Amino acid sequence: MAITDAEASSACLAINVDKNAAYPPAIEELKSEKLLEEKSELRQVKYLNNRIEQDHRSIKRTTNAGLGYQSFHTAWRTIRGIVHYAHDR
Repeated sequence: MAITDAEASSACLAINVDKNAAYPPAIEELKSEKLLEEKSELRQVKYLNNRIEQDHRSIKRTTNAGLGYQSFHTAWRTIRGIVHYAHDR
């Protein structure tokens, strides 16, 4: 038996999000429309994206040093090289 999107979303017991202020009202609206179970818990975590940000730390450090490019073409070629280098590591 296939599970529909509505059934899958109503089965959530906990939803992990960052500290964006838009999430609590949105979750309450979903609960009031019966698209999400009342017992579902919203867990706001301040540093949810830290792991993702750490993966990009070296790229950010390299690109931030060169933000004063004179032309778009130069910036594009430099960033393309940095990304290529990061993928080859």
